[in-house]
Amino acid sequence: MKMSRPDRVVRALTALASFAYFFMWAAGALLLIGLPLIKAFGAAGFYYGLELPVSVPIVQTMVESASGPAPLTLDEVRGKLSLPISSMSWSLLALLWSYAAAAGALMLLFLHHLRRIFQRVRDRAAFDMENVVRLRTLGMLLMALAGLKAVGELAT
Repeated sequence: MKMSRPDRVVRALTALASFAYFFMWAAGALLLIGLPLIKAFGAAGFYYGLELPVSVPIVQTMVESASGPAPLTLDEVRGKLSLPISSMSWSLLALLWSYAAAAGALMLLFLHHLRRIFQRVRDRAAFDMENVVRLRTLGMLLMALAGLKAVGELAT
């Protein structure tokens, strides 16, 4: 019986998921090793950035436009806090390091399962029980990532 080759799209998605998985390993290791080293050696110019929700009072004002005055209302505002790594305390750095490690671990698990799903599709076993369990795990990992982000925003 002649086996057909996997579709080009499936091979490309498998390669992309594999690249993202191995890149995440390298980037995570670099980040987790680099943060304490930057702090220890006092390297200036490195910042740890956190996106924060910002609350603003309801402001409605008029602005001049080419066609006359128009009302301007602010709906959603986001802020980014840039903390200099060299001047933050070791306890804050440990907290941020733990947050980055947890988020990185969840992302690595997510990419691992995504990669395995595409490999099973490439092997012509798209609808087997392993992929069902992996899809369920992907959903739980996404919820865990969203929960971790919510806890991080609440803490900051």
